[in-house]
Amino acid sequence: MHVVVVGGGIGALTAARFLSNEKKDDLRVTLISPRDYVEYIPSALQCMVDPWHVDKSTAVLEDVVRRCKGRLEFVQDQVIGIDDGKVSLRSNRDIAYDCLLIASGTTYDSPIHAGGKTVDERKAELEEFKVRLDKSEHVMIAGGGITGVELAAEIRQTYKDKEVTLVARSTGLILDCGAKASGYVEKWFRKHRVRVITNAKAMPASDGTVQLWSADSGEDTEKLKVDLFIPCFGGKPNSQFMDERYLDRRGRIVVGTDLRVEGMGGSVFAIGDIASISGGHALFAEKTAEVASRNILNLNQNKPMLKYPISAYKVPYELTATAVSLGKWDGIVIMGPLPISGLLAAGIKHFIEWAFVQFLSVKRLGFIYGIVLGVTLPTVRLLDKLTGNAPST
Repeated sequence: MHVVVVGGGIGALTAARFLSNEKKDDLRVTLISPRDYVEYIPSALQCMVDPWHVDKSTAVLEDVVRRCKGRLEFVQDQVIGIDDGKVSLRSNRDIAYDCLLIASGTTYDSPIHAGGKTVDERKAELEEFKVRLDKSEHVMIAGGGITGVELAAEIRQTYKDKEVTLVARSTGLILDCGAKASGYVEKWFRKHRVRVITNAKAMPASDGTVQLWSADSGEDTEKLKVDLFIPCFGGKPNSQFMDERYLDRRGRIVVGTDLRVEGMGGSVFAIGDIASISGGHALFAEKTAEVASRNILNLNQNKPMLKYPISAYKVPYELTATAVSLGKWDGIVIMGPLPISGLLAAGIKHFIEWAFVQFLSVKRLGFIYGIVLGVTLPTVRLLDKLTGNAPST
């Protein structure tokens, strides 16, 4: 059986490694990605103010393949189509598959997500962005989610004298993380002189100004002179190679609870941001990839399919654990309903990043990430149960 995995992110690499570790004589695994490295995306915002941090948050895929001892093949190319048991590549090459796993993720504006095909190109684009950032006196970030919040905090910590403005369409910041987390973040911004404008939309103009208007009424409220405008919203699923009949209205691939793509014959799977079932947070990407990988093996052996999310989390809903950085030495970690803030939260996030990169790189200490996951999952399950935070099903 030949399994092709499309994507160069956490979910794709985890699935490719899981399958290649099966040591079955009739199993071949091919990983296809346009980039020659995998990046721990939660660290991308720190890399925007410190480009050299990319060395700590990336793993070169050829090195990963080499550590898999010949059981995994890597093809650096762009998938442009899928049809009749084969994927078509930009290089005019076709690769046949028996099972296909799509984990192509979501694209945001560079440099938040990588545009470079190599680590050196990635570093170069981050350095180019930092030059623009260095020259800017007033920086505006649009987006009140985790990405916008973390980037605003990174810029403020690195550049003490710049004017930093954060604009959010919602009535508060990181509202999905709960009231305590939102309040902690807003207090941090007040203390560190970051102007927060909520319930507003922003539109940059060619003359270097940004027009703000009310998200409710649509009325103009303010026009600001801005040197650098950074949008942190509106990610686009990387599904351009898929027929539209397999996509939902947001451009994500429609999958069932067994993570198989609906209508594609039963041998095509999708996970992560590209799938209509989200697959949880980055911390838990391994569990989603494991369910899809086990189902590929079960399909080959005529065994029953596992169901997501209960097979991943042992509960019938997705578990969440979120870490929000406020610069290097502050932040907030939310495990279920439990928020941990301050220096401890920052330390937890740094440790998770280190452990995750060890795991992705197939290094000797990569097993530590498994320990992190083994502690976090039951902790979140227990907290949800004790506090009644589990969603109704």
